[in-house]
Amino acid sequence: MNQFIRKSHTTRKNSAYPLRAVLMGCLLLIMITQIKAQISFEKLQQEMPTKPRFILMGISSQTCAVCLMQSKIIKKNLLLRERLDDNVYYLSWIMEYESELQFNGEKFETGSNFVERYGKDEHGNLAYPIWLIFDKNYNVVYRYFGLLSAEKVGKLLNVLGEAEKSD
Repeated sequence: MNQFIRKSHTTRKNSAYPLRAVLMGCLLLIMITQIKAQISFEKLQQEMPTKPRFILMGISSQTCAVCLMQSKIIKKNLLLRERLDDNVYYLSWIMEYESELQFNGEKFETGSNFVERYGKDEHGNLAYPIWLIFDKNYNVVYRYFGLLSAEKVGKLLNVLGEAEKSD
């Protein structure tokens, strides 16, 4: 009887191995196929001179609950992340966590300094999340405060794609 139990236990252990291998393979595949979508400020400085594109920034604050919702919308939509990766330079960052930024040759000591310069509207208003679109010359061409659905981000990408074709 003990031999049967041991053999049965061994069989279970061995039969679980293919399941583990399949699960590990799936996890690896998911990690490999995840779209990067985002670019860093450093990489942006390298890429813009040789391959200029529109820049789409999603700036959030660590205390902003809506910002967390926005991040989840982007993360769970694979097609949207692919489009972000293919069509624009996409930077998503948390204002309090960034320091010593370089953007268009200008240095910013903190994310707050960057937001102060580019994030506020013409009346000095500011809310999070902040969506900024910069043209190829680093001019702000669009500013939006608040949550954007995946569909609205997609529409923004459509408009930017059309503008890209007309250049």
